[in-house]
Amino acid sequence: MKKALFLFIAILAAALLISCSDSVTEQEAEIIASGTDEETPPEPVRLNFDAAYVRTNGYHDGFTYPRAVVISDRAQLDEYYEQNKELYDFSHKEEVYSDTTMGFADAMEKYDDGWFSEKTLLICVLEEGSGSIRHEVTKVEKTGGDLDINIERIVPYACTDDMAEWHIIIELDKTEAGGADSVRIALETPDGAFY
Repeated sequence: MKKALFLFIAILAAALLISCSDSVTEQEAEIIASGTDEETPPEPVRLNFDAAYVRTNGYHDGFTYPRAVVISDRAQLDEYYEQNKELYDFSHKEEVYSDTTMGFADAMEKYDDGWFSEKTLLICVLEEGSGSIRHEVTKVEKTGGDLDINIERIVPYACTDDMAEWHIIIELDKTEAGGADSVRIALETPDGAFY
């Protein structure tokens, strides 16, 4: 009896396996052979860039940071300026002292239509709990339609007790950066920094 039951189960299992193998489509066979049904993601491409760091201050409740905006022409830059000039200090600076940076208006001067024919701006806006914290863009990569920006936070041993907003202006080649759908910003804080 046990042998007959075992033989019946074996024949039933074989029949099920044979019927299942016939139902695999050509596409499913390719997926099974490759091990996945997803496309291989594109490799990240490291982009050349220049960056300027402009302290713009302007604390506002309800704002989330970091924020990013891609600017493709002078008209977009002027629109960004008009929309945000009451929120941040975009003034011209006659003198740059050791604890300040150039003004946003000073940085904007070189970005004319000719400049935008070959370049694109990426503006990253950050907020820090201390004005002593500085930044350095360490890497800009494009993966498909995504721009990934790595920014190192330079945190001194002793910090001032004042908040600061920063506009980090990143200059990119228009052909390399073109077609970006999204921007992701990764802030890197050194080990041991308390801020």
